[in-house]
Order: sequence, then C-alpha cells, then structure tokens
Amino acid sequence: MVVIHILAKAQSDKLATFEPLLRSVIQDALATQGCAKYEWYRVPDIANHFVIYGEFDSEENFRAYLVA
Repeated sequence: MVVIHILAKAQSDKLATFEPLLRSVIQDALATQGCAKYEWYRVPDIANHFVIYGEFDSEENFRAYLVA
C-alpha cells in the first residue's frame, strides 16, 4: 500500500477557486484504479491550509495515477 499525505497552502485570495479544484482532483483520483481513499481536510483554525490524504493499493497503481 502507498499512503500519501500532503500539506497544501492556498493563497487567501484564491480559496474560492482552490476548493473546487481540490474536489476535482479528489474525484479524478478516486476514479483511478487502485485508489482506496483520497480526501482533503481544512487545517483547524488556519483557513488557507489543507491536508490531502490518499491510499493506493500498490506502487504500480500510484505511479499510473501520477502520470495520468
């Protein structure tokens, strides 16, 4: 299993476009073969920080996701 954990910081003036972009990325990732989980969360008390978390069943499927 491959686990990814990303801390992302959006520019405060771009939050309105960043969140829909995250939703799109999550939707695409979940459609990828071998993606077991892919989600994002806001960091409490820091409006423009996000945690992105994903799980893939194999390194091969994760690499395929990266190049897609």
